[in-house]
Formats: sequence, structure tokens, C-alpha cells
Amino acid sequence: METRKAWVVGTLAIVGGMAGGMLGAYLFSAMPAKAAEAQPVAQTLRVHDLQIVDPAGKVRAEISVENDGLARLSFFTEHGKRRMAMGVLGDGEPAFGMYDSVGNPRIGLNIPPDDSAGVRLVDGKGRSRLRMSELEDGSTSVELIGKSGKVIWEAPHHGVTASADAGTRTASLR
Repeated sequence: METRKAWVVGTLAIVGGMAGGMLGAYLFSAMPAKAAEAQPVAQTLRVHDLQIVDPAGKVRAEISVENDGLARLSFFTEHGKRRMAMGVLGDGEPAFGMYDSVGNPRIGLNIPPDDSAGVRLVDGKGRSRLRMSELEDGSTSVELIGKSGKVIWEAPHHGVTASADAGTRTASLR
């Protein structure tokens, strides 16, 4: 009888161990998180302006379209000053601008509709000081502009002495 009791206890121990192991594996196994499940994705998001704010709620980046057709992505300091912007003007001209600490345009890059290209450095008063251009005909031009606003050096030399900012478009996205 002792042998039979030993077999029953042994069998119960084995079956109980297996049942406990299966129950433990079920209860304590890693379950997929709800966040891992597929979430519905919007096909289109339509807004006039999109602003990205920092933890304090201050606008640090903005995507907007102006009334004149300028589509622009701007980045701001924590004090609200624009420091960098890129966009496409209403006529299709892509442009990139960098701004000083008070928000004035200082460096501009652009490709006008005629597919020429330009780089412009601007002083703190908004006057061009250096212009580099690849012109529509494929030639290049470099101009250094003095404090007076007159071209003081250029290559190739054209003998231009007019105001350096006359008739130029800004690449700084305003």
C-alpha cells in the first residue's frame, strides 16, 4: 500500500507541477502592449499653420503659408526670434535664410525662376555686403559691397558703381 501511495503522490506532484508551470507561464508571460497594436493613420492632415512648441508652450518651429503664396518652415529661439527659414515663394522660387539674434536676415540663398542661383550676406542694417551669383547665361559674378552701398570689388569686372541692393530680391524669406 505504501508503494501505491508513493505512486499517487509522485503522479500528483508531476501533474501538479506541470499544471502550475503552464498556469504560471500563461499568467506571467509577456503580453503584447496596446501601443504596439496598429493604430489608425490619417491619410491627410489639413491646417493653415502648424506650430511646434517647447515644453513651456513657446513656438520653436512653424510651417505656414502666407497670403502672398510664400510657403515657409521657420525655426525660432525660445524668445520668439526667427533664426532660420526655408521656403518657396509664390512664384516658385526656393529660398533659405539665416537671421541674427534680433531676427534680421543676414544670409540668404535662392534660386529665382530663371534658374540662376544666388548667395547674399547682409549687414545688421539690411544692406548687402557680399553677393555671389550664377547667372542665367551660366556665368558667375561675385560682388563685395562697401559701407556706402557701392560695389567696391567685383569679378568679372563690369564697372558697376550703382547701389548694390537696387533691383535685388531677398533670399532671406523676409
